[in-house]
Amino acid sequence: MSSIKTNAMRHLDASSNAFDLDLNGNTTFNTSGLATATKANLTVPTRSDISGSVTWDLANNNQNFRLTGNVTAVAAPSNVVAGQTGSIFIEQDTTGGRTIGGWNSAWKFIGGAAGAPVLSTTGGAVDRLDYVVRSATEIHVVTTLGYAS
Repeated sequence: MSSIKTNAMRHLDASSNAFDLDLNGNTTFNTSGLATATKANLTVPTRSDISGSVTWDLANNNQNFRLTGNVTAVAAPSNVVAGQTGSIFIEQDTTGGRTIGGWNSAWKFIGGAAGAPVLSTTGGAVDRLDYVVRSATEIHVVTTLGYAS
């Protein structure tokens, strides 16, 4: 099997439909104006410490947090776009035993509110919440627990 490595590509077919792909920035699929896609921010940002009430900004698809106290309320996130996906990494500090509760109703878990994650409690443990934005008021979340830090 062969592979192609390129920074940009353009395809024109017989009917003049165009397909443009720029791997360094925004990507546009132009087939008679039917679709446009934007490159997602796929980096994992520097870890931020959190506790208390939080509002996660999903402008960066992936998030990285360390619990330094209990999170008592998770508000509806900002900058959500239907169809967007990402991961939220949550690490216990060295003390461990931190919890997250008070999820806004925009966050949807398997089993409803009763399915909200109970995080790993060991100091340094890392859990991952993977999400898909269905709408501005509905974010579906699946949790994977207990990664080693």
